[in-house]
Amino acid sequence: MMSDVLFEIENPLLESLKESELKGITIDLLEGGLDDFIVGITKSDTLREIPVLKTIVAALKAGMSYNDKILVKKMASFLYELRDSSPEERRKMISDLENVGYSNKVGEKLLLILDKADDMKKPKLLGIVFKKYLEGKIDIETLLRISNGVTKIDIIDLEELKRYYIDIKSEIRPESVMNLATSGFVDFSPAIGGRLGTNRNNLGIAFVNILRGNL
Repeated sequence: MMSDVLFEIENPLLESLKESELKGITIDLLEGGLDDFIVGITKSDTLREIPVLKTIVAALKAGMSYNDKILVKKMASFLYELRDSSPEERRKMISDLENVGYSNKVGEKLLLILDKADDMKKPKLLGIVFKKYLEGKIDIETLLRISNGVTKIDIIDLEELKRYYIDIKSEIRPESVMNLATSGFVDFSPAIGGRLGTNRNNLGIAFVNILRGNL
C-alpha cells in the first residue's frame, strides 16, 4: 500500500507528464542500486526541474520508507521510456485516459499500477507499452488491458509467452497456463485429457509484438 507521502506526488507526476522534458532521466541513473539512484536524484539540478522529482527530493529530506523509494525508482523507470515523447503527446494521452474512466485521477491510477509491479522489469515494460500508445501503435483499450496484464504476469513466464506465440505448434507449460490466462494474454480452451488447453488471442499477439520490438 502506498504511503500518504506518495499520494501527494500524484499531481506533480501529472504535471511532469503534461509539461516536462524527461530526458534528464538516464539509463545510468536507473541501472545503479537503490541508494545510488536516490543520491543521483537528490544531486541532479536537471532532475529537480521535473516537478515530481523535485517533490520527491523534498519528501526524502523528511524521511521516506524503503518501499516508497522502490516505488519512486519504478516511476522513474516508467518515465524514462517516455523521454522521447513530447508534452503535447502526453497531454493528449492523459485526456484520452480521462475519457475512458480515469476521470481526474490519472496520476493516482498510474502510481497504483506501478505500485502493483512486483519486479523492477515491469515499470520499464509499462513505459514501453504507454510509448506504443503515444506512437499510435495500439489503441486505448489495448493499452489498459496490457497494463493490467503486466501487473499480473509472473516475469518468469514472459519467455514462455513469447515462445508460445512465435512457435504456432507449441503449447504452454502446465505450470504457466493459469498465470498467462489470468493475465489475459492467452485464453483457456476446453480441457483435453484432464489438462487445461489454451488459445492465442489478439491481446497476447499485441503484447508479444511489443516485447519483440515488432510493433
